[in-house]
Amino acid sequence: NDGMDENQLNTFNIPTTNLLAHAIWKKNYFGIYRANLLLEKIDEIDASDEFKTRVIAECKFLRAYFYWELARFFENVVLLTNTIAGPSEYSQPQASPEDVYNQIAADLVDAINDLPETLPTSELGRVTKWAAEGLLARVYLFYNGVYGSDMDANGTVINQAKALEYLEDLIANSGHDLSENYE
Repeated sequence: NDGMDENQLNTFNIPTTNLLAHAIWKKNYFGIYRANLLLEKIDEIDASDEFKTRVIAECKFLRAYFYWELARFFENVVLLTNTIAGPSEYSQPQASPEDVYNQIAADLVDAINDLPETLPTSELGRVTKWAAEGLLARVYLFYNGVYGSDMDANGTVINQAKALEYLEDLIANSGHDLSENYE
């Protein structure tokens, strides 16, 4: 009886009662809800504009990450960029993968423009511009590999050249590098 949920995933015979699929769905939609809620409430917070800009960028990065997880596992998902009012709005239509990936790209492009390049030691673990550039390139590679097309980030076309531009910026300017000796 051990591993039934994993076996269902391995054999692509996944019923709606699969606990692993349910956990992936819940975890990511909880994250999306929290990101959307903070984006809606950010103006009510008594903080500097610089802080608010950074928090908005972090929320958009996280929302993009959560949507990417959902889209990779489930393909057609509900696209929510606002919180919903309650049970009367629980029934939402699925968005096309194109719409979801375009939203992911738009969130990441916005985040890249507003996230810091470096962090003080006390804030290590928070997201940076480099993480957003790397994630956008990874999302593009997945989307283009599966669907064979480019993404539209609110007018910015994310294609092979743009993804390469982000990766080259990351490699040349982030200070991150591969280990010289992998052993």
